[in-house]
Amino acid sequence: MKKFLENIGNASTTAFFDGKKLGHNVNAAAYILKDGTINVYLESNGIARYFAGKKTFANVSEFEDWKGSISENKELFLAAIESFGATTAF
Repeated sequence: MKKFLENIGNASTTAFFDGKKLGHNVNAAAYILKDGTINVYLESNGIARYFAGKKTFANVSEFEDWKGSISENKELFLAAIESFGATTAF
């Protein structure tokens, strides 16, 4: 079982993955699992795009460290989307 943790940013943006349009409201969404691990998925309009893969973190601390490391020079929501290999309209 997984429980929604947070949207990483609030990206009302168009994103593309492997040249295909994902949708207009694309986010990286984090879910915490029963064992405390965290999975992050690329979602479009609230629907996980599993073909983009997932990022797994052992705990909240590791997850927070990752968020800090990817957003040093860029807004977090863009950095999170791009960390899956997607591009945005920005």
